[in-house]
Amino acid sequence: MSVAVVVAGGRSRRMEPLGNKLLLPRSPSSPPILAHVIATAARVSHRVVIAYADELVKDAVASVLAPEVLRKVQWQRDDAPQSGPLVALAGVFPLLQSFGPDRVVVVAGDLPGVTVDVLVRCLDALADSDADCAAIERNGRLQPLLACYRRTAGQAFVEAAENGQTRLMSAMDKLCVVRVRMGEETPEWRVRPVHTPEDYDAWLAWRDSFETS
Repeated sequence: MSVAVVVAGGRSRRMEPLGNKLLLPRSPSSPPILAHVIATAARVSHRVVIAYADELVKDAVASVLAPEVLRKVQWQRDDAPQSGPLVALAGVFPLLQSFGPDRVVVVAGDLPGVTVDVLVRCLDALADSDADCAAIERNGRLQPLLACYRRTAGQAFVEAAENGQTRLMSAMDKLCVVRVRMGEETPEWRVRPVHTPEDYDAWLAWRDSFETS
């Protein structure tokens, strides 16, 4: 098994007027997007560390998680909220040293369609290599917040943050990375995040069509 880190500290500035994207329902009658991501990560990990910034997000999501998922969850308050995912990961990775497994699944909290098989592909790709990380590739670009890392890769995050870097890719450039390409049969929404109201509308439309197809 692995440890999972769910990155859930953003301010969702681009989501106005809908509010925090992490709390938007996956469908009109579903729990929040973040709850889905946490539950998915819990299926491949024995511990799920959630790097969060907003107590309202924590309370809202914790109240809808199944008991078997909650038992795996550790909420980790971001000491530098709104500083970006690089700083968040630099703060979390040192805490993972005592958790046992070498593999760390990192997942963004704004992936409404992410599934277990996507995370398993990252885990398997890392296990089959000597790389530091196996990351999903979407539209030709690496997705560092949908990836599996070795615990030692966290040092790259720490060093980049200590050097004043703010871009996550500045740390990724120091790592040996395996690109995990999804097959053409895999729907884009398995790996596509929600950033804007238009994204959210597109997700809902796809989900409706997928559920009824």
